[in-house]
Amino acid sequence: MSKKLCLFVLFLVGIYGSIQSQNAISGKVIDQQGATVGFANILLLNAKDSSLVKGEISDENGHWAMPVPFPGTFILRVTMLGYSDYDYPSFTTRKTEEVMQLPEARLQSSSIQLAAVEITARKPFLEQRADKLVVNVDQSITGQGGTLVDVLMKAPGLVVMNGKLKMAGRSGVTILIDGKPTRYMDIEALLREMPADNIDRIEIIHQPDASYDADGTGGVINVILKKNVLLGTNGTFLLAGGMGKLPKYRTAIAINHGSGPWKISFNGGYMYRSNYEELHLNRKVGDSEFDQSNFKPSKPHTGYFRSNVDWTPSERHIFGLSLGYTSTTNNRLHTNTTAIGLTGSDPYIELETKNQLNKQTNQYITGGNYTFLIDTSGQKIEADLSWIGFDRKGSSLANTAVTLGENVPYPSWRNEEPSQTNITVAKVDYTRPITPALKMQAGLKYSYAGIDNNLKSWNEYNGEWLSNPQQTNHFVYTEHTGAAYVSASYSNKNWEANAGLRYEDNYARGRSLTLDSSKTRHLQQLFPSFSLAAPMGKHFGLSASYSYRIERPSYQTLNPFIYYYDPYTFERGNTDLLPELTHSGKLTLTYDKHPFIALEYSNTKNIITLVTEQDDETGAAYAATVNLDYLQRYGGSVFFPMTFAKGLSGYGSLMLFYNRYSSDYLGGNFDRDILSFSAYLQVAYKIGGGWSAEISGWYQGEGMEGIMNYKPFYSASMGIQKKLLDNRANIRLSYDAFAFRNWRGTLEYQNMDMEVTSIWETRVVQATFTWQFGSRFLSKDRQRSNGSAEETARASRKD
Repeated sequence: MSKKLCLFVLFLVGIYGSIQSQNAISGKVIDQQGATVGFANILLLNAKDSSLVKGEISDENGHWAMPVPFPGTFILRVTMLGYSDYDYPSFTTRKTEEVMQLPEARLQSSSIQLAAVEITARKPFLEQRADKLVVNVDQSITGQGGTLVDVLMKAPGLVVMNGKLKMAGRSGVTILIDGKPTRYMDIEALLREMPADNIDRIEIIHQPDASYDADGTGGVINVILKKNVLLGTNGTFLLAGGMGKLPKYRTAIAINHGSGPWKISFNGGYMYRSNYEELHLNRKVGDSEFDQSNFKPSKPHTGYFRSNVDWTPSERHIFGLSLGYTSTTNNRLHTNTTAIGLTGSDPYIELETKNQLNKQTNQYITGGNYTFLIDTSGQKIEADLSWIGFDRKGSSLANTAVTLGENVPYPSWRNEEPSQTNITVAKVDYTRPITPALKMQAGLKYSYAGIDNNLKSWNEYNGEWLSNPQQTNHFVYTEHTGAAYVSASYSNKNWEANAGLRYEDNYARGRSLTLDSSKTRHLQQLFPSFSLAAPMGKHFGLSASYSYRIERPSYQTLNPFIYYYDPYTFERGNTDLLPELTHSGKLTLTYDKHPFIALEYSNTKNIITLVTEQDDETGAAYAATVNLDYLQRYGGSVFFPMTFAKGLSGYGSLMLFYNRYSSDYLGGNFDRDILSFSAYLQVAYKIGGGWSAEISGWYQGEGMEGIMNYKPFYSASMGIQKKLLDNRANIRLSYDAFAFRNWRGTLEYQNMDMEVTSIWETRVVQATFTWQFGSRFLSKDRQRSNGSAEETARASRKD
């Protein structure tokens, strides 16, 4: 532990020293009348070839600041839609630290630029903003052509383990799609089946404010889908193929048209992205030893389309409508082998179970939104109504054969599991600027979820299929959530503050029609949050944040089903689960308003965690979700840019966290702690001639997940890209997980002694071709009607 701490401190000192030697520039943007111009693009260009070195955006008061990554001669250009470009005279920076305060940039209006502006700027893969980390998916060479999980695994602090997502070592992560909840979806299928090229960006929010749902004690990941903001007719065509142990291929097309007040878009495609997971368990039960291996391939065929319409009849009114449909078929054969023997001896019996699983899932989405811009100061009302439906038909047929030992017959079993889900969400938000620096927000939200899951199970005896009442279960779950929030935010040249209070009234009922039993839960709670950022000298600043959040059990974990994988392994639900509650705080030292060092603390009770338990009499092991009493967590992070050389861009982070669990569990006192380290690095290099390359990787040190300890594991990927056809097309070649170490865990508690190894598909080579056709010009009316990029995305949202 002391060695890791020393290395961590030495690294901080080294990073601090390197940053201290950087130059910096700052300034302000105004218009002809002297009024501030917010959200203008500040571009630092190399004087030799006008190549982009670094970019920044002015804040809502026109102020901006940026570090100069290396000595040289530069040109600074300020651009803004509706104004002529403003170029500062060239200037030179030297190796010594230097701070330059540039004069105000006075922009002149331009009617020519209002008509059309061609897009040429390139966003970085990672953008750190005041309240979130933004992952620009389209800028990842290794992520394109893949799925949502491929992109998330390349973001700092995010790890997917056994289908579960963790943020900086914390579970309880909430995933939103365009701000919509996914609690009622199959999260593992969502991660592995959502195409990455449908995603515009991913927002990683560690401390959500009051405008977000209180769900999610581990932070929020908001997946923003692509929208059309271009004028005229344009589109994108994609073709991808790859091979690991199993093949993958994908084709997609998106067509957009914008004319006058109308914006219409359509995108559709087909994807086959097979993958697999191997799970190995070695368990000691009394004098016996169970050695089990599971090979679980997944072969999803997914077709989808999504259509959006925006209508802007005037500068103050924006209407949006969206329709979407996704269909996935996933038929696969899982194979499980179980060897049983006395500890240290050869097995005396071996079993092989083959389970044929078939699943057909249909997802329907429809929604409408309306934005009323009350005045030009930013006062507005936003309303949103959406409906999401899921229709799933699943079946399985399992047969167990004895391959060694006495041929004792094991009954075959089959299941059918039709399921229907309906989700309705309605919300309205009101924003009112009180002064140029002070803004108030308030909102109301109501959501309803209805889930009907009817599991039917049969066992085969003497060639006859008989109903299995122990597994058959018709489970119906309904949930109503009403919420209201109010928040105030303040921002000037140096200070930023936000405080909010959210109230939620949640009523949920789970009912087993088969068992004639039900459980209800009614929670009424307040969830406060606040954040504060203040300057500390020329470069450094300090920010602090706090939030109180809740993680409610998913309906799948509340379902009192029993689902067998083989005769000695099964899964069961838990109707007694309690919601998880977390107080968390974060203190961040910033450099030029970008996070540099962060300290975190959280205190959680009723931790929802997946555990493995066993029955000593039968030797069976089963997975269940339970509540552990308390989890205390302390941690620190350091972030650093990779911009110390021309053509180089990227981001890195190091994280060190201390976790302590304490709980009365299985008749014992579970009290354990561990210090865990993780690292992330993503580097892109512009080679020249349209060529660029990228390498990324992450490392997760030893840690603890509930009652199970795991050993270090890591992964690294690389890729290369070539731009073609006047930058309208590109070819990307990626090699995913070329270096890796699999997940390995141990469980030693009470009567359990287990080793687990999880192996997933690695060393995947993939080629992706993308071609953009048609207009490349921004629509003037949508850009002019919004004060910031975030508001533009919000107003043009197709929920």
